[in-house]
Amino acid sequence: MTTFRYPLPEAEPPSPWGGLSDEARTSLTRIAMGPSAANQLLTPNGNGAEGLAADVQAWAATDFEATNWYQYPDQYGLDAPTSLQELAAVSPNLAPTLSRIYEAKQSLVLSNETTPEGQSVGETMHLAFIPWQAMRDHLTDFDQWVKTLRDSQNIATSDDYINDSLLAAIKSNQPLYRDSDRPAQLLTPTEYLDKKIAEDGPWGVMLVQTSQEAGIERIKGQSPDEMTGSGSQHLELADQPIDAMGVFEWIALTMQKDPKELSPQDVSWLLANRMTVDGGPHVPRGDGYDGQVEAYLDWAGNRNDVVRVRLAVM
Repeated sequence: MTTFRYPLPEAEPPSPWGGLSDEARTSLTRIAMGPSAANQLLTPNGNGAEGLAADVQAWAATDFEATNWYQYPDQYGLDAPTSLQELAAVSPNLAPTLSRIYEAKQSLVLSNETTPEGQSVGETMHLAFIPWQAMRDHLTDFDQWVKTLRDSQNIATSDDYINDSLLAAIKSNQPLYRDSDRPAQLLTPTEYLDKKIAEDGPWGVMLVQTSQEAGIERIKGQSPDEMTGSGSQHLELADQPIDAMGVFEWIALTMQKDPKELSPQDVSWLLANRMTVDGGPHVPRGDGYDGQVEAYLDWAGNRNDVVRVRLAVM
């Protein structure tokens, strides 16, 4: 059961709004509650989330229980939320974001697309959270910060491997992330994270493929260039951009899930990233083989049936 950060009455008094339409009740409730970030998620009777349909809230609460960022001690400065209400208190746009990505999930389910192993792509998509602010605070010592968290996680068999050029781009703030609004435009890590913090607050929410094997059967084996028009456009499925997985999102996903359960038999393209190395475009790939979390760099034109896109929507 979700624990509310702000206590609600043990018994609800008779509603003064009896007989009013749902629309009128909602309007009056917003006026009465004011702009509190936490109250924005609470309905008048405390049984749901304002602005969220019941099925969206039920799905979000269930998926939230599967996240595990709050396993890390407070000394890491994460201050991870332990409920949707705590997340709402620091995430000004949480309700519309959850509604949007839930709709994306339903669209992906209805697409009837499958993974190469025959799973419904939509059913493999679940919530995950990203500590934007903590990552922004640790760009210059990113690998050491990741190691500290990984040691606390006590699951990985050895230290993470991050390609030298990729790590240098993170630490020295080189263009790395494709802009979600203009995919051909590259943002530096600080530009990307500052944009995410402005949109989401210190914690972000994404819909991501959490299954062991990643990808879509229909485009299995395509290169990053083929999937994104050489980086000029989004990869879409059922009219949903599904290429939001980058190195920050990859690290965050492996921090809340056993890395050995991600890509043990395949490797995940991280299509949100693109950078020039040795005179040509490269895209990272991540895997959790044998418990070690890795992020390599490959030529963007490489084709390989084993390397697949790991879907993410933000």
